[in-house]
Amino acid sequence: MEYFGFEDMDLQQGLLRAISEKGYAEPTPIQELAIPAALAGHDVMGQAQTGTGKTASFGIPILNRIVPGKGLQGLILCPTRELAVQVSEEINSLGIYLSIYTLAVYGGQAITIQFKGLEKNPEIIVATPGRIMDHMNRRSIDLQTLEFIVLDEADEMLDMGFLPDIEKILRNCPKKRQTSLFSATLSERIRNLGKKFMNNPQVFSVSSGECTIAEIQYCFYEVNSQRKLETLCKIIDVKAPASCLIFCRTKRSVGKLAGMLKRYGYSAGALHGDMSQSERDHVMRKFRSNKLSILVATDLAARGLDIDVVSHVINFDLPEAPDIFIHRTGRTGRAGRSGEAITLVDE
Repeated sequence: MEYFGFEDMDLQQGLLRAISEKGYAEPTPIQELAIPAALAGHDVMGQAQTGTGKTASFGIPILNRIVPGKGLQGLILCPTRELAVQVSEEINSLGIYLSIYTLAVYGGQAITIQFKGLEKNPEIIVATPGRIMDHMNRRSIDLQTLEFIVLDEADEMLDMGFLPDIEKILRNCPKKRQTSLFSATLSERIRNLGKKFMNNPQVFSVSSGECTIAEIQYCFYEVNSQRKLETLCKIIDVKAPASCLIFCRTKRSVGKLAGMLKRYGYSAGALHGDMSQSERDHVMRKFRSNKLSILVATDLAARGLDIDVVSHVINFDLPEAPDIFIHRTGRTGRAGRSGEAITLVDE
């Protein structure tokens, strides 16, 4: 059978209603491949860049098969707190008419808050590996009831050193389960992880030509290092970005640049690793609700951020590697929208 749209996938009516209300007109390439395979019960290994609809690729099949009120059935592992929160919000919004509760569990948040959330018996938990390990040790989360497991941004989790935790978590899950893995790359390490813990997975890859990178306009400006801030302000004034991500190399540079922009009257905020989780959440809420039009960030702090609408990305400092450049600039021009990526290059 060929699948032309969400309505051809034999989904519950409540799920189709939520998909429609979220404005998903038709499946993205990775959704078109991954959702039918997962609905048929296969393990899925998907290669796709951020911004190609990965969350719905694994969220929709799980939501369609979860039984409300049956307790914990799904676990989604994410590399960062920010991504865990965003994925749980997305899954909750897709499951709004299904009486399914999704809980985010991550480090940096008081564990007592998570205990209260667990008392509501969530059907799905979205978590960072370290915090799940904490709950396993406390015996506050029992993984033996799981039927669905997802490793989201698996390459980032391995890069951040989570492989031993992931292996321990998966060994504590039932052998009879459906496992999905999504990653920007399917390196040998990722494939070996799949061989070890997945059951004959169907492998799907969405090439860069099918992603939204073609919607991004790239340009660079040669600047005098002494007048870099002045040049940046001129660019912001001319472009008047609705929502702009500015990348710096260091936490100190991020704080300094965001502070200068605020003093000059721009609606700017900072995001870096020295901020507390509540500070980071506060800044992200303001940026998503358009109360901040400019977010200055480090690469590490921006890892896993899933922001649908970013009109401009500006590299105030050049990244150290080409793949970081691609990851940064891929934050704009998503979901069919156009975007602009600007890089400042000094001598």
